[in-house]
Amino acid sequence: MSPFVERRQHKRYSINLNVQFQIRKEGKFIQGGEGKIHDVSRRGIFFESNAAVPPGTVLRLVVDWPVRFQGKTSVDWVVDGVVLRSTASGMALNIMRQRFERGSPNKRKKLIAS
Repeated sequence: MSPFVERRQHKRYSINLNVQFQIRKEGKFIQGGEGKIHDVSRRGIFFESNAAVPPGTVLRLVVDWPVRFQGKTSVDWVVDGVVLRSTASGMALNIMRQRFERGSPNKRKKLIAS
């Protein structure tokens, strides 16, 4: 039996953060879902969700970042990426773009509702 060979190019860091996402189709964000991030790397995110999204799908993730801006205002980590694989245990997302934004609870509610 051969030992496990790590094929990942970037170190993964375990984090436990809630995530909301929307699917991008024909240039518009549609249909949302929720999940929980399991781990992140410089180029990817693995998160659990009860939604099944096929590989190749473009998603926008909105993560409620645990650190507040100036100690008061919520911050969202907004990530656009492509689903690389989707299994019963979760989805692997390749990060295309990411940014931090000052968040608002109303914006997060709107993301899931739309």
